[in-house]
Amino acid sequence: MPTYDDPAFGELTDPRVRLLIDLLSRDVHGELIAVALSSAGLDPGDYPLDRARLTWTAAVPDAARLGRLGALIEVVSATRPTFTRELESRLALLLRPPPAGGYSEDDPYRCSFVGLRGARAVIDRAGLRDGLRDLAEDQYWVLVVHGHPRSGKSHTWLLVDHLRNVGKLVGVNRFARVTTHRWSGEVTGEAVAMSLASELGLPVTLSPSGELDDARVRKFLDHLVGVYPGDDGVTRWIILDGLDRPGVQEGARDLARGLIQLVEDGELPQTRLIVTGLDPLGLHVGYAVRTEEIPAIDGTLLRAFLTDVAARLGRDIGDAELDAWITEILGPVPAARDLSEVEAAVVRLVRSNWTREAGPVGETPGTAAAGADRLVRAAVLSVFDLDWLEPGLADASGADRLANFLADSCERVVDVRGVPRWRLRDDERLRVLRSVPREVLLAAVDAAPRRPDEPVQHVLERYLRGTLPPPASLAPAELTGVLQLERWLGPRPGLPARRDVESRLDWLNLLAPLRRLLARGFVGREDVLAALTAHVDAPHPRPPFVIEGVAGSGKSAVLARLVETVVARGDLVCYAGFDRSWLVQGGGWSLLQEVARQIGMQLPADPPGQEPVTRLRRQVRRFVQRMGYSDVASRITQQLEPVPATLLSDLGRIVAGRRLVLVIDTVEELARRDPSLAVACSMFLKQLARAVPGLRVVAAGRARPRSGFTAGRVWTLPGLDDHDGVLLLRRLTGTDGDQELMLRVVRATAGDPLSLHLAADVLRRTGSDPARLIAIGEGDVRGRLYSRLLEHIKDRRARAIAHPGLVVRRVTPEVIRQVLAEPCGLAPLSGPDADEVFRALRDEATLCEPSTDGDGALVHRPNVRALMLGAITRDRPAAARAIHEAAVRFYRLAPPGPGDHVARREELYHRLMLKEPARELDPRWTPSVADELAAVMDEMPAESRLYLAAKVKGLRLDPEVRAEADDQRWRHSVRPSAESLLERGQSREALELLRERRGHDGRVLLPDLEIEALERLDRVDEALALAEAERRRASGLGHDARIRDLVTRQARILERTGRLERAWELLDGLARLDRSAARRRGAVLDDDVRPRELVVLTGLLRIARHSGRIDRGVVEELRAETVALAEATPARLLRRGPSLVRDLAAEIGDRSQWILRLATAVRGFDVDPGGLPPREPVAGDTVAYDGFVSEADKSQGYR
Repeated sequence: MPTYDDPAFGELTDPRVRLLIDLLSRDVHGELIAVALSSAGLDPGDYPLDRARLTWTAAVPDAARLGRLGALIEVVSATRPTFTRELESRLALLLRPPPAGGYSEDDPYRCSFVGLRGARAVIDRAGLRDGLRDLAEDQYWVLVVHGHPRSGKSHTWLLVDHLRNVGKLVGVNRFARVTTHRWSGEVTGEAVAMSLASELGLPVTLSPSGELDDARVRKFLDHLVGVYPGDDGVTRWIILDGLDRPGVQEGARDLARGLIQLVEDGELPQTRLIVTGLDPLGLHVGYAVRTEEIPAIDGTLLRAFLTDVAARLGRDIGDAELDAWITEILGPVPAARDLSEVEAAVVRLVRSNWTREAGPVGETPGTAAAGADRLVRAAVLSVFDLDWLEPGLADASGADRLANFLADSCERVVDVRGVPRWRLRDDERLRVLRSVPREVLLAAVDAAPRRPDEPVQHVLERYLRGTLPPPASLAPAELTGVLQLERWLGPRPGLPARRDVESRLDWLNLLAPLRRLLARGFVGREDVLAALTAHVDAPHPRPPFVIEGVAGSGKSAVLARLVETVVARGDLVCYAGFDRSWLVQGGGWSLLQEVARQIGMQLPADPPGQEPVTRLRRQVRRFVQRMGYSDVASRITQQLEPVPATLLSDLGRIVAGRRLVLVIDTVEELARRDPSLAVACSMFLKQLARAVPGLRVVAAGRARPRSGFTAGRVWTLPGLDDHDGVLLLRRLTGTDGDQELMLRVVRATAGDPLSLHLAADVLRRTGSDPARLIAIGEGDVRGRLYSRLLEHIKDRRARAIAHPGLVVRRVTPEVIRQVLAEPCGLAPLSGPDADEVFRALRDEATLCEPSTDGDGALVHRPNVRALMLGAITRDRPAAARAIHEAAVRFYRLAPPGPGDHVARREELYHRLMLKEPARELDPRWTPSVADELAAVMDEMPAESRLYLAAKVKGLRLDPEVRAEADDQRWRHSVRPSAESLLERGQSREALELLRERRGHDGRVLLPDLEIEALERLDRVDEALALAEAERRRASGLGHDARIRDLVTRQARILERTGRLERAWELLDGLARLDRSAARRRGAVLDDDVRPRELVVLTGLLRIARHSGRIDRGVVEELRAETVALAEATPARLLRRGPSLVRDLAAEIGDRSQWILRLATAVRGFDVDPGGLPPREPVAGDTVAYDGFVSEADKSQGYR
C-alpha cells in the first residue's frame, strides 16, 4: 500500500487526494464514517455525517494534517477489502509516466514540469536547483531560500518531491514538511515545532505553561536533540516552508535558526534542512549552509523557459510566436499577474498547443462550475464553516456541488483558536479581490450570516469600509492582518505600504517583553534614572554606564524604563540581551548586525530611508559569512578579523546627527565567559564610539567582567528607600497595612526587593502583629525570613522536604518519593503521599514555581535557592551528598521518552556536584546540555568547573580553580581559552596563559598552541626550537599524529624564515607518507584526512612557486594531484577552512574552475572564473594565480 502519512499526500490540489475523496464518498457511509473518523483522531461531531462528500472533503486533509490518514484508510480497508484494491489500481494509473510524445528531461534537477503527470510548471529556479543538487550530494546540509512574497519559494518542495519520485535521492529518506500555510492568523514557534515533531514521528511533549514562545522553542529544541535518531541509516529531510508569511511569529523563525545551528553542529545527524522565507540578513551561517534568493519571473526568464521546452518537444518556434505567448501568459501588466496564474497559463499552453495531450492538466470540472457569488462570499471571509457560507445545506446534489467547490477552490486550515476551518485558496482570493468592485465585496460582508472573530477579518472589513487607521494606531495582531491583506490585494490606495507595516510590527515585537516587565509595576529608582539621563545627554561619548545588582533587584526594569524614555524622546535605541549566547560569542560582528537590524526598524520605511541600512546589513553578512576569519590553513585557530572601520563609518553616516543608545542586559553572561570575549566586546564598543559620536552605552547585570571590559560609571543598585519599599509591600500584600509595621520591615530588610517579597509572604501568613517580625532584623535577614516561611508551611512532610530539598533543581512526586524522602527522614513514602507533598509545595508560590521545562515539575525559585544552597551544603553535608547520589540513580534509570534531555541534564548536574571524574562523566555527556550547565557552574566544586571549561568553549575559569587541577585536566580546561584568545588576536595573553604551568619535568603542556602563540608574536626562533624539541619527543614515543602536526608547523616557520629547501623536505616527506597511506586504504577518504593532505600539497606548491628550484615536471604532477584531491573533497569540508580554499585558489585556480568558484563564494572576491586564462607555471614566479594571494603568502611576507 502507498505511504499516505507523507508530506506530499494531503493537499486538496493533489489528484491523489481527490481520487481518495471520490472513493470514500462512494463507498463509506453511515456508521462506518464515524468509526473511520475516530480512528484518525477526528471528532465525528465536527462533520456533516449525512453528507458523505462534504464530510470526506474536510476529513481527508484534516487526517493528513494529523499524520493519521494511513490509520483511517486501514480501518476502511478492514471492512471494505475491495476499496484498497481499487484505490491502489487507480493510483497506479494516475502515477503512470506522461505519454511518450510529451516533454521529457534527462536530468531530473533541470526538469521544468513536476508533480503528478507533470502538472506543475517550475520556471527558471536555476540557483534553487543547484542548491538542491548540492544538498543531495552532501556538499551542504542546510538550504535557506528567500525572496519576495509569492515569488515561488515553495517550489522547493515541488522539486524535492520530484527528485525522490524519480529515484534521484540515494538511500533511505524520510520527509517532514511543515508549511505555515496550514494556519490562519498567528503562527507560533511552538505550533510549528509540535507539528514538526508529529511529522517526524518523534515523542516530543511540552506541557502547558505560561512561558513565552521563544522559551518554548528552546525547550523543544533541547528535547528534540534528546530523542532524535542518530544511527538508523535514514536521511531525514526537514522542510520548513513560508516563514515570511503574515502572522508567522518570531518564535517560528527562532525555531528555524535553532534547527540550522543543530544541523551545523551535528546534533541532528544525517539531516537535510530546507527553510523558505527566512531573512538571511543577520543569520549566522557556517560552512554547511547555503542561501539562495528566488528571482521574480519576468519576460526574459519566461522566454528562456519556453524556448527550452519547445526545443525538447522538437517544435520550431519563432520570435514573433514567442512574443505572443509571453504577452498572453504575463498579461498587459506583468507585475500584477500572480505566479500561480502564470504557471497555470504555461501548463495550458504546452498541453493544449504544443503536445497531443488533451485538456489542461491540473484543472477539474468543478472549477468552471463554481458559482461567482459563492466565490465572492468566501473571498470576504478569512476562514469559514459550511453554514457561514451556505446556511442550511441544500439537497444531496447541492451538497455535492458545494463539496466540489471546496475541493476545487479551498483548503483546510487551523484558525486562531486551533479549530479546523475552510479557507479560500490564495490564488482564488487574489483573483476575486482584485477584480470585484469594493461595493460588491462590502455587500457580501454585510450579508454573511456569521463572520470569523480574528484580526485579519477585522482589518479586511475596515479596509472595505474605508476606516482602516494608519500603522501607528494598530496593534501587532492587526498589523499582521494588514500584511495578509496586502498579500491578497497588492499595493492599493487606503492600504498602508508593506514596508511601513513590517517596520512597525518588528519594532512593537522588540519592545513587547520590556513593556510586559513594566506592566508588573515599577517603583522608584528616580536617582539611577536621573544619572542615566545625564549619561545619555552628555555632549561627548563616555565609557559604558554599568548597573550592577543582585538577582531580583530590578536592573532589567530600570533598563526597560530607560528604553521607554529614549523612544519617547525620539532617539534611536538598541536593546541587546546577552542571554542570547550568539551575541556574546560573535563579538563585535554580532553586535553590529543586531544594532543595524534594530536601527532599520526605527528609520523611515520607504526605500530612501531603508536602503543604507539594508546595504550595511548585507555587507556585514558578507563579511561574517565569507571573511570573518583568516589565517594560514595549517594553523589550529583561524583569527577573527576585527570589524572594518568602513562598516562602522557607514553606520555613523546612517545615524548622523542622532543619539544612539545601546542598552546591554544580562552582562554577567560576558563575565561568565572567557576574558577574550570581554576584550573583544570592549574593543568593539570603543570602535563604535569613534565612528558614531552620538553613541551612549548602558549595561546591566549581576556582575561585570573582572578584566578586559572598560566601564565608566558603575552604579550598584541599592535597596528601595522607605517610601518606595512601603509602596512595594502594599502592592505585594494587596492591603494598605500598618504604616509603622511596613516601615519597620523595609528598614529591617534594607529595602532589598527579594527580602521584601519574602517578608510580604510572612505578613500574609502571620497577620500584622509587629512582635512576630522583630527577629527579622537580626543576623541573616534573608535566611531568617526563609526560616520563618518554613515554619508556616502547614504540611509537616512538605516542611521537612522544603529545606534540604533545595539540593535538587526539580521537584516531582517521583523525585520526592525516590530521591528526597529518605535523606529528609520521610521514607518510606507512598505514591499518594508523595502526590500530597508535591501539591503542598506547589501552593508555596514564594518558594516554588513551575519548571520552564514545561512538564509539570516544580523548581525552587532561583533567588531563594541561591540564597540557601550554600548553607545546606555547609551545615548538612551528609544529607546533601545522599540527595545528589539518589538523584543520579533516579535520572540514570529514567525510562526513555520525551524527558530524555531533562533527565540527562539533571543526572550530569548531580554527578558534577559529586565531583565525579571525567571517566564517569564522559559516557553520559551530551553537548545539548552544555549551556544550561554552564549557567550554574558557580554552584559547582572546582573539579567540576574544570570539566565544564573543557567541554564548553569560552567559559571563564579563575586561576585558583585551574591551580586545583592535575596536568591533564589543566590541559583540557586551558585549551579552549587559549584558542579563543588566539582567534581574537590576543596572542600575548594566550602565551601568558599557556605558560601558567609546566609539567613535572619542565615540559610544555600545550606545545601546539604555544608554538602558534610564539609565531604570532614573531618569536619564530623560539617557536622553531620548541617545534623541533617536541617533534623529537613525539618520535621517541611513536605518536604519529603529533609528529605530523609538528612537522607541518616546522615547515610553516621554516618557510617564513626563508629556509625553503628544508621546508620542502619536511612537507615532501609527509606527502610521500600520505600517498602510501592512500594506496593502502583505496578510494575511501575520511573527512579529516582530505583537508589535512590538501594543506601539505598547497604548502609544497607555494614553496615551489617561491623557490624557483623545483623541477617543472615535479610541480606539474603535484598540481595535478592537488586538483584531483581538491575536486574529490566535498565543499562542506573545504568551507570549514576558508584560508585553505584561498590557498587552493592561489595554487590551482587555473586548473580547477570548481575551486575558483568556491573561493569566490567563500571569500567574496570579485572574480569572473570564465574570463581567466590558464596560467603556465613559471619557476621563480611569486605571484599567485590572477590576483589571488594565499593567506600563507601574506603571513610569510609575500605580496
